[in-house]
Amino acid sequence: MRHNLDRYTEDQAAGKGKVGFFLSTAAAAMLFILILGGCDNTLGVFSSIAGEKKQTGVDLFNNTIVHAMAEDGSHYYALLGKVAYRPKDGSAGWEILAVGGSTNYFSPGIASDGTTLYVAKANAGNILEDIYKSTNAGSAGAAWTGLNAAAALSAHTVQWLRCVNGWLFVAVKKESDNSYSLFYFDGANFVSAGPALASLSSPLLDVAWDGSEYWAISTSKVFHGAAGNLAEESAPALADGILGIAADEDTGRVIISRSDGKLYDNGSGSWSSVEVKAGTALGPVFILKTPAATTQRLLFGKGVSAYGYMEMAYANPLDKNTLKENGTDYISTTKSVYLSTAAGKRLVGFWQSGTGELFMMLAAGGTSSYALYRNTFDPSANNGAGGWSGWTAE
Repeated sequence: MRHNLDRYTEDQAAGKGKVGFFLSTAAAAMLFILILGGCDNTLGVFSSIAGEKKQTGVDLFNNTIVHAMAEDGSHYYALLGKVAYRPKDGSAGWEILAVGGSTNYFSPGIASDGTTLYVAKANAGNILEDIYKSTNAGSAGAAWTGLNAAAALSAHTVQWLRCVNGWLFVAVKKESDNSYSLFYFDGANFVSAGPALASLSSPLLDVAWDGSEYWAISTSKVFHGAAGNLAEESAPALADGILGIAADEDTGRVIISRSDGKLYDNGSGSWSSVEVKAGTALGPVFILKTPAATTQRLLFGKGVSAYGYMEMAYANPLDKNTLKENGTDYISTTKSVYLSTAAGKRLVGFWQSGTGELFMMLAAGGTSSYALYRNTFDPSANNGAGGWSGWTAE
């Protein structure tokens, strides 16, 4: 599974700070109402503008924020302030996941490697109880194992979790001095991801894997290297201006989005930049390469007013002349589908399952609409050329 998430965290919610969250997940936990409603996704596959109806998703995702997604062999998981889950086959609707036998918790982060689900479990004050793992989390009688994270991270609050190349990474904040650090689980203990990633003044945003080394970004800096020894990379740095990262493990290519409208790309072997849209903060970035029949695209967040996302050809080098906005290209089947789903909402990130389903996570608070949409690729569409269904509310 792959993801790329937004830079906004509990610190930025009040004025701005960051990590994989737009708003404090603690605050979000108090805001969303845990009501499961019926699902009536009335927007049909390959629908026309004329045939479009207002989408109706489950109440759980209405007027809220989805911070992260994960999967195991049988279920999808979505992070709000608690963890919601449903079977992949759609045989049941979304419900709240009991972690360690209880639904009375707050979760600041989830992650998975496709088989094992990791959940950070805390109390309402975001005091960490532990990070738990399970290979059957969505099943009756699920077995959970604690990783003893509270002992290792006792002076910190968890900001987010990522599972990259089979390794679990944990971004934390030390409340006593407002510093940020990155740890990873080595199979036995939580250890530092490197001296360069300890006690940072800027919040951490994300971790990626390019096929040979790890990359991490804060709101101001870029780091790369082995899991326990990531070092700073100077070229794409921008004070409080780094917004997203995507890595292609097939080619080793890394793309970084910034608040000045530029994408930085090392696809040529050295860093180069392209100004995609002057004066527009670009947001999270995602490389769409699967399913195999898919036209390769680069997707990234758009601006600080219209929000939503943009897309362009995933070419080397990047060509800004291929930029498409307002749902006029590949992923949205029509402009009206885009306007009724993504427009006007801050993009938290894209996430793709191991089977290729693409999910769009949004900050939908105050919009009276939904925060999670799904897009499915049909290889038989368009006379066998393949095509995406368009966004459908979960």
